[in-house]
Amino acid sequence: MDIRDTSEVIELLDRVAEADETWRVETFRMHRRNKAGDHQDVTVEILDRGPTFSPRYSVSADSSDGKKCSGNSGDDLTQTISLVHWYQLDR
Repeated sequence: MDIRDTSEVIELLDRVAEADETWRVETFRMHRRNKAGDHQDVTVEILDRGPTFSPRYSVSADSSDGKKCSGNSGDDLTQTISLVHWYQLDR
């Protein structure tokens, strides 16, 4: 089994550990400037529930200055990332 195959890993964990729901969590770090021109370090988490669960993806972000944002969950990762309320990091 290849760990990059999310659906196989989730299916195995659900079966072996008798889990109801299992997510893969990918974490990204980014640097950005907010609207005031200040630098922010941002940690982005993408939850992937696998192809048999809908909605599949959920995205949230936390900034180094304590701000948070998220958006609607969805089945298309590009759309789910695009719909995050990134402007909340600028408040």
